[in-house]
Amino acid sequence: MQNSAQRVITDWEAWNREPLEDQSVDLPAPKNVNLSKLKFDWVLSEPGCFEEWIDTVAQVLDSVGLKALISQTIPRPTYLNDASKRWSILSKQLTIWMARRVDPDFIEIITRHEEVIYADSFVRKARDSLCFWDI
Repeated sequence: MQNSAQRVITDWEAWNREPLEDQSVDLPAPKNVNLSKLKFDWVLSEPGCFEEWIDTVAQVLDSVGLKALISQTIPRPTYLNDASKRWSILSKQLTIWMARRVDPDFIEIITRHEEVIYADSFVRKARDSLCFWDI
């Protein structure tokens, strides 16, 4: 009989569905991430395309292990978490990367009342601000 530390995961599909403990789990080191090299040239220029745009962003980020950073359901790491600094650096970089792919007028709306620093907040604030984006 194997104890839990020796248990071998054989149901990979179930394993892939397991929720992450927090957004910092399995993040790459910031020095190994170059967001400017990601193949994504779509600039969000109208509110009706937001869901398709963010789904495409998520696919691109998933390919480099950063999708959790934009999740609204996976919690942020605690400050005492060893990976919290890595999470903070990557999330801030990702916010800048996404902001460069959004119409400047919409960025003004998103950041009108508060500074948006982290990627998950950027996505939440963008989604919440869609109704104010009148093009």
